[in-house]
Amino acid sequence: MAEYSPKRIPVTERGVVTIPASIRKKLKLSPGTLLSVYPVGNAVVLSPGGSEVYQIAKEVEAMASEEGVSLEELLADLKEQRRLYNKETFGIEED
Repeated sequence: MAEYSPKRIPVTERGVVTIPASIRKKLKLSPGTLLSVYPVGNAVVLSPGGSEVYQIAKEVEAMASEEGVSLEELLADLKEQRRLYNKETFGIEED
């Protein structure tokens, strides 16, 4: 069951909305907090903390840097892993 009843808030001419204080407090949102915005059907979902994909990419980038692995090496390995996954999962043979 929802902790908050739906709030109706206006969208300004520039697309700005104000998140109610009770929600900002509950989610610990402060000025400067980055939110990811996702369209879901006719709804807009705001998610604190930015994109999980972006965070994962940053972690992989840091680990690769520590190990001395180049972006080209990572991409080549990703391509090979994708090929193996498609072969094992779907029986698809790629060049």
